[in-house]
Amino acid sequence: MSKLKFELFITSGDKQLTVVVDEKPILFGCAPNCDVQIGDDEPKIKAMIQKEGMHLNVKVFDVKFPVNINGKKYKS
Repeated sequence: MSKLKFELFITSGDKQLTVVVDEKPILFGCAPNCDVQIGDDEPKIKAMIQKEGMHLNVKVFDVKFPVNINGKKYKS
């Protein structure tokens, strides 16, 4: 069986970014090492998404920027 990949589509205004999610974390925030640049205040890293086995691990570090999944907001 071939290895499946998980693609994440991020849209903001008229821009769209496509990233492949794997074991390397995708960082969101304003720190220079973030893959997706958002915000300009503390904390410098707002969230992280990473594949762990067959699951997607989402960690939110800034309660002002909740993650919306299927209409529900998650702040942690």
